[in-house]
Amino acid sequence: GAPYADPDGVIDAGLVRIFRGPPASGAAWDIHATATGTEAGGLVGSDIAGGTDTNLDGYDDVLIGASGFDGGGRAFLLLGGFAP
Repeated sequence: GAPYADPDGVIDAGLVRIFRGPPASGAAWDIHATATGTEAGGLVGSDIAGGTDTNLDGYDDVLIGASGFDGGGRAFLLLGGFAP
């Protein structure tokens, strides 16, 4: 999580990158998905939790916090099992 990132020039909108891994020895990590904030000060990625299959489909899901979103904060659930 990078809550103070400025994607597309939006100040402190934040972003989260999910990497595919683990890479082969000496190989670079591949970015599997990127979730970017769209609101200045939204701070997407201020908290992240994962490794739990919340919808019981066999794939781990990721919970993304955005502590400054809409002035009060919000959480977004990114469901696993999707293809890039």
